[in-house]
Amino acid sequence: GPSYIKMFQDAGFVKSLDQYDKKYGWQDKLLPWAYNSGVFDGEFYAFPKNYESMIYFYNKTLFEENGWSLPTNLTEYEALAEAIQAKGMHPFAYGAQGWQPTHEHLAGNYINTVAGPDNMYKALIGEKKWTDPEFVESIKLLKKHMDAGYWSGSLENYYALGWDDFNGQFANRDSAMLMIGSWGFNPTVSGFADKTDEWDWAPLPMLTPEGGTPNYQLAIGSTISINAASENADTAAYILDWVISNREQVLELTGRFNFGAWLLPLKYQESDFGDVDPRIKRFLMDFAKTTGEGNYGYTTWSFFAADPGVHIWKDMEVVWANDITVEEFLEDHQKLWDKARKKNNTLP
Repeated sequence: GPSYIKMFQDAGFVKSLDQYDKKYGWQDKLLPWAYNSGVFDGEFYAFPKNYESMIYFYNKTLFEENGWSLPTNLTEYEALAEAIQAKGMHPFAYGAQGWQPTHEHLAGNYINTVAGPDNMYKALIGEKKWTDPEFVESIKLLKKHMDAGYWSGSLENYYALGWDDFNGQFANRDSAMLMIGSWGFNPTVSGFADKTDEWDWAPLPMLTPEGGTPNYQLAIGSTISINAASENADTAAYILDWVISNREQVLELTGRFNFGAWLLPLKYQESDFGDVDPRIKRFLMDFAKTTGEGNYGYTTWSFFAADPGVHIWKDMEVVWANDITVEEFLEDHQKLWDKARKKNNTLP
């Protein structure tokens, strides 16, 4: 995402795309927030390859059998988790084997739904400190729920499970839900293909006593740029334009991944999606509507400076092991932000 490509831009490894942007009209084809994520120092450098958000999938059949409802606040969320565990299942399937940064998915989810996106934005631009009470509360609640075995039964299980493992766990009723990014549509569709159970999805609930309106965290999953040293930059730009100029072609490609990859952030219309699974179409259209109204949160891999972006997941294990407190973790985190801001390494 943008947090990573910014390092390459700082080092002079990627070419400004401004001349091609003007030639091909890319700004007019891309969603404004996605286009702006690739603008550094007033110039366009990075082409978003796909956009995504954090949501949760749930076994709809299982919910109906047990009379469970989707939670809308912290009390309902914890009561649902307790009810699921009483049935001998895990609230959520998830794991970090093979991809340790899954920790940042959970950390970002809790910061966005406990502290809230407005507070998160203020911290991103330096108006608040990451050591402020709302962020301490967010990480402490995550630790409480991790200790309670919300993800695959225990911290040890969470560390041990890989992608196929936790997706299988969800499809086989070992877990009632799966908190993951929208890239989870692909394995969920595949995993339930031979099941009689039905799945569905929902936006993450706000984890405060009063609840509130859910939001979608903005995320660019990966980016495409042109090497600054390339001798074929014009041709590369021509290919990039070919990739995004035909919405039907883009959707045919991303449809092969059940819209979990290569979902370029273009200005789609509902008619573009044809006979797409209605649950996936609902996400695509609701994401566009909700974020278009200004109701959105922030993912760490798209909006954090590089060093804090690594720290938020890499040192989370030290917190979960009780080797340091949440307060100490966030003090270290704030120091990294202070350094990044001083060096002008934060995102615009």
